Amino acid sequence: MNAPDLDRIARELADQGRLVEAGWIGFSILAQQPGVPCEVMRDAYMAGAYHVFRSMISTLDEGSEPTDADMARMSMISAEIDAFERQLRARYGDKPWWK
Repeated sequence: MNAPDLDRIARELADQGRLVEAGWIGFSILAQQPGVPCEVMRDAYMAGAYHVFRSMISTLDEGSEPTDADMARMSMISAEIDAFERQLRARYGDKPWWK
């Protein structure tokens, strides 16, 4: 599957409210391992997404406007995810569907 196909699928799923599912599809193409059931990998992926989302929501300061502390937390999450992406790239190579 090429990058334009994956981008199209990601847009379609995002429009359906399934952005995390779109990420799972890209990840599963990248990292499927022989002998590891796809359902187990999907559960692990979705558990990670669940954890990050719930953690982000539960750590936001009260009020409708983001605070400096909220923005700092988001920046740290972004840095953590960027580091993980570098690890994936080192392990699996540079893939065309990564932005």
